[in-house]
Order: sequence, then C-alpha cells, then structure tokens
Amino acid sequence: MANNAQDTAVAATLVELAQADPAVHELDQATEAILASATDFTIATVEEYEASASGLKAIKAKQREMNDLRLTLTRPLDDAKGRIMGLFKPAGDRLARAETLIKDGMLAFTREQERTRREAEAEARAAAEREAAALLRRAEAARKRGKEDKAEELEDRAASVPVPIVTAAKPNVSGVATRTTWRAEVADLRELVQACADGRQPLSLIEPNMVVINAQARALKHELRIPGVRAVPEEGIAARADR
Repeated sequence: MANNAQDTAVAATLVELAQADPAVHELDQATEAILASATDFTIATVEEYEASASGLKAIKAKQREMNDLRLTLTRPLDDAKGRIMGLFKPAGDRLARAETLIKDGMLAFTREQERTRREAEAEARAAAEREAAALLRRAEAARKRGKEDKAEELEDRAASVPVPIVTAAKPNVSGVATRTTWRAEVADLRELVQACADGRQPLSLIEPNMVVINAQARALKHELRIPGVRAVPEEGIAARADR
C-alpha cells in the first residue's frame, strides 16, 4: 500500500508540473481561440474558401506544436519506464521459462497417466468381452443339449458382465488443475466457404479480408470487379502545416 501511495503522489506531482508549464497554458488559450473562430464556420464564396485554407494550416501547425510539447513532457517518463521494464525483463523471462518447463512436465505426466489408463481399460474390456463370449458359447452348447433353462441363465450372465471403467490416479494439489481448451482448425477453407454460401452454415463464420479488398479499391477505384463488392468513394479535406 505504501508503494501505491508513493506512486500516486509521484504521478500527481508530474501532472501538476505539466499543468504549471507556461507552454501548456499558452496552448490551452490558443486552442480555445481557434475553436471559437471555427464555431458556426461557414463558407459562402470562393475567396472565403481559399482564405479558410490558412486557418486549416494553422490548426495543423498547432496540432504539431501540441504533439511536440506533449512529447517533451512524456518522453522522459517513457524512457524511464522502458529502462525499468528492461530491468525486470530478464527475471520475468526466466520465471516464464521455468513455468513453461514445469507445466510441460506436469502435462507429460498426466498424458502418460491417461495413456496407461486407456491401455488398462482396453485390456479390461477385452477380458470382459472374452468372458461374455465364453458364456454365450456355453449357452449355445447347453441349448443344443436341450437345457434351455441353463442356456438362458448363461445368456443372462453374459449380458450382465460389467463393462470395466479404469480411472487414473490424479494428484490432488490445491491451486493446480489440468485444463483442456478446445480450438477450431480450418482444414478446408473452400469447403467452409461453400457451406456458408449454400446456407448450411451462417455467414458469420467467415469474414472478408478488408485489408486486401480496400487496397484493391484504392488501386482500381471504379474499375474494381469483385463479386458482391462495390467501390465506395469517401470525400474529405486533407491539409498540412506549412514548413
């Protein structure tokens, strides 16, 4: 708690120093004036349009100035944070590696336990099947000898041979558990797309690659020819500050 309080106090001091910086105060006043001049802004003539370009360039220049000022205040903090993070990175990497090694060992153990369990269960099931088959053979022989009651008794015993279930001994460690996470893997993209196109699966399972499609739209414009896709122009004003 003491460290948290100290960190909060340091952060508050840094914010207060930034607020007290005359350049920050001057920037606030300048941007308030720029916003006031742009409020309810209208252009009625070509001359006014051309004149508005100066105001737009002034805004871009002020944005650049603001960003430069912000960086002068935050870059030392970013550099200090980077150095501190670098101090902890080797220890963090070692802990992460150690965690991975131990988890891999635990998973290998549980997988071996499960493999052994499946083998034991398969052997037990095979033995149960052999026992049931032997009882059925005896029942068939008894029926051939005319001993129907004995045959039915043997068949009932064959049907009631228990199906063995072998469980693996799992260590009970507090705070540690084996977790199974399922994920999907697209084995055949064409088959998935066809299923969505046919309506057998929802279209939400696939998404268009808008990065590629937008790149083609920018390059081809009105000549874009992709089924189900149209090129849509969006107008805007671009401006830069005078150097």
